[in-house]
Amino acid sequence: MLTFGLLGKPGKKKKRPVSKNKPKPQAGNQPQQAQSKSIRSKKQPILHEVTSGRLYVGNLDYGANEAELEELFKGVGTVVTAEVVTNQRTQQSKGFAFVEMGNIDEAKRAVEILHDQDFMGRKLLVSGAKSEGPRDGADDDDSGSSSDTSTETDAGEEEAA
Repeated sequence: MLTFGLLGKPGKKKKRPVSKNKPKPQAGNQPQQAQSKSIRSKKQPILHEVTSGRLYVGNLDYGANEAELEELFKGVGTVVTAEVVTNQRTQQSKGFAFVEMGNIDEAKRAVEILHDQDFMGRKLLVSGAKSEGPRDGADDDDSGSSSDTSTETDAGEEEAA
């Protein structure tokens, strides 16, 4: 009889120890899916404090454009700019944007009113925009991979300040 390298007697299977960490499935219940959903639901987006008039708007519908976004935020206050961030190669929206409000108070009010509001079938995530920090070394890098479309706007804001 050939065993092809298998050891032991044919017909006998070794029992593998059952992991104690895995919950035993109950009838009609799938604990693995429920467990993964609970982990995802616990993950909360990081909301940044409003320290300027510039806001981050996340969870945007990919079909949303600047005009629609500006119209939404006009109901709260003066909109200076509304910029949907797009992929440079495909021009497809990345699903988030930056909106510059007239002042910090209007920006704070926009966060209070528009955060978690439904817009084009999605709940918006509106918070203060995180500052980019110093970008001195990044511009000197010759890698050619500048994927941030808001660099020009930010440079103009720094000069005005």
